[in-house]
Amino acid sequence: MRIWNDETIPRLKELWNEGLSCSQVAAVLREEFKVTISRNAVIGKIHRLGIQARSRNPKVVIRPRPVVASKPKPSAPKAPRRRAPVPVPIEQFFAPAREGGVSLLELEYHHCRWIEGNPSDERPYCGASRIVGRAYCPHHNELSIGKGTPRERNSIKAAMRVA
Repeated sequence: MRIWNDETIPRLKELWNEGLSCSQVAAVLREEFKVTISRNAVIGKIHRLGIQARSRNPKVVIRPRPVVASKPKPSAPKAPRRRAPVPVPIEQFFAPAREGGVSLLELEYHHCRWIEGNPSDERPYCGASRIVGRAYCPHHNELSIGKGTPRERNSIKAAMRVA
């Protein structure tokens, strides 16, 4: 037997107009007509028939909200402008190799890896004591990363005190 026929459709409309929910309509139709029908089947049929949807709570009347003029919000204080970084003289990066640099074969774990001058020189690496956990000595570390954060600056100072 088909679920939707000349008997069930008028009963569906009647139950819907009485204000029953879709679950309740499905339960009544199952009882009366001994058919298997789900809540979703009722929703689909109501939609296909174009029956007027109703609000979930018939006692609630939906009214448009009045438009309230919003107060102007105070503008947030502007963040201070950052100063432009001070340019580092280019001569610092290309300082001539110091006497006593080390070659690649002489380079040890504690030596600074900064290449001074021409990499093809006999002793291109700085060779000074490096900062623990870094590849360079304090002077070359500052050149490689700039001044850094306050925490980094403090660690460089501490390393310089230890060295």
